[in-house]
Amino acid sequence: MMFETNTKVNVHVMQTGESYPCATNESLLQGMLRLGRKGIAVGCVNGGCGVCKVRIVEGRVRALGPISRAHVTAEEEALGYTLACRVAPTVAVRLEVAGRLAGWQAGRLAGWQAGEAYFQRIRCTGEPCFNQVKEELLWV
Repeated sequence: MMFETNTKVNVHVMQTGESYPCATNESLLQGMLRLGRKGIAVGCVNGGCGVCKVRIVEGRVRALGPISRAHVTAEEEALGYTLACRVAPTVAVRLEVAGRLAGWQAGRLAGWQAGEAYFQRIRCTGEPCFNQVKEELLWV
């Protein structure tokens, strides 16, 4: 008989109200995916895209690898922002999803119109990001 010896702590996603146990040696994102849960957006799972950006509201995490300043500035990090794929919990954690798709996900729940309003409010630059994100969501 195999016994799992990894210490697990509770992770609570504030926007969805969902909680899941996460081992202290796995990323917040891996813990969610392992259980087939949803709540944190999933992208490249290695810190390259920034889609899984979260803000730690309560609890503590430790870095599993470097966190790109392109996705989390030093100022944001000081406010509790990080990438869920690059940190593991050390104690129970409450988090808010803050990635670039967080507002879109909220808008998606209320309909396309709310999503459009969100993107007009943040004034995307470069390629028409509204269409780009709509396409990305079809793959999520």
